[in-house]
Amino acid sequence: MPAFWNFLLTLLSTAITWGVVELVIFPAAIPHLPMRLHAFLGELEPLAQSSKAGLRPQGEWILIVGDSYAKGNGDWFLSADKDKNLPFQAAHVLHDRAGRDVMNFGLPGAGSAGAWVMKPEEHMIWLDLSWRYTVAPPKTVFAYFYEGNDLDDNLRRAAFHFGNALPEGFIQDPAAIDAYLENFAGARQQEKKTALYNLFALKFARNIVRHELRQFTEVVPKEADLVAATRDHVVAVKTASTGGVNAFRIAGQTVTVDGPLQSPGLELSPPQTSGALLIAERALIRLRALFPVSQVVVVYLPSTLTVYEPASEHVVIQTYHGGRSRWPADAVATRSDSLCRRLRNSAGRVGVGFLDARGVLRAAARKSSVHGPLDWKHLNKDGQEVLGAYLAEHAQDGERAGPCVRLSR
Repeated sequence: MPAFWNFLLTLLSTAITWGVVELVIFPAAIPHLPMRLHAFLGELEPLAQSSKAGLRPQGEWILIVGDSYAKGNGDWFLSADKDKNLPFQAAHVLHDRAGRDVMNFGLPGAGSAGAWVMKPEEHMIWLDLSWRYTVAPPKTVFAYFYEGNDLDDNLRRAAFHFGNALPEGFIQDPAAIDAYLENFAGARQQEKKTALYNLFALKFARNIVRHELRQFTEVVPKEADLVAATRDHVVAVKTASTGGVNAFRIAGQTVTVDGPLQSPGLELSPPQTSGALLIAERALIRLRALFPVSQVVVVYLPSTLTVYEPASEHVVIQTYHGGRSRWPADAVATRSDSLCRRLRNSAGRVGVGFLDARGVLRAAARKSSVHGPLDWKHLNKDGQEVLGAYLAEHAQDGERAGPCVRLSR
């Protein structure tokens, strides 16, 4: 009998200890976890973000949804100390400038279906399923639209969903797109409410253990190695180049960048463009329905080639659907203006706000580069600070649909 009571006492003390960890220690620790541990938090990952004052966003907080731009990819992130939880993107600048808590549900490579539908829905559902990590609806939702590849991602993700071939007539059919979005989102939103769902500290520890065990069974590149590989790739490309394939005028000097750069979907045909924009509009309708009491604002972000003044007659673009890569330089601004107007019209039909960030980023790029030098697909620290300040300036605009800046002449 003593052994039995000792067993019960041990079991009880273990349960009490773990209860203290789950209810007190772990929630207090989440906002202070280093960035290298954020991925192990699973459903709670947004709560570890340092662009807010505490664990859960309070007051008139701001949510950012989008792809890798919302996530904060770029040179500022690459240079950030992953053993700390310090600022590295526009969300932090917005938090400091506007004095409001900010969270992001960014999902790299997501397209509108993933960025505006799947990711926000699953995170809000997951947090709501918990009984101590629920969050009130945000006051403002900034929905990033990146013209550099969101349209391409819309088509690519939809094609992949249907076995790498879009059904005939799909991109012209709003009802078919709605059904696709419902199915696409639902596939990731399985009912997670189980007896063990709220044991987040236990799941966090389990995820770390699993990750460490993988080190013994497969080669997992470390983040430092990935950064070094990126840097080595840039150097190798420049060494092999004979002068760069894209040239810009920055601060009165000609700057060359080797390799193709992202454009406002120049390679897409008119039907592809219209279909990809329709997917974005239907996703925006669903995002608006998810946050009925919030101010939803589309933030139009320029592609890399759109930001800079060209110093040559042609540009070389990154293609996603097999189109030609060499285009007249003046086609970039014309195409960007057209996409901006069309997306703004979509925002108007849905009844949400609209901000065109191309003007402020383009103005900043006349003085210095707002991309690179390692990552030319995303904003660097200067670019992130410009974008964050712009969002802070317009954080109270609500559902006002601002105009598109005209870039073409």
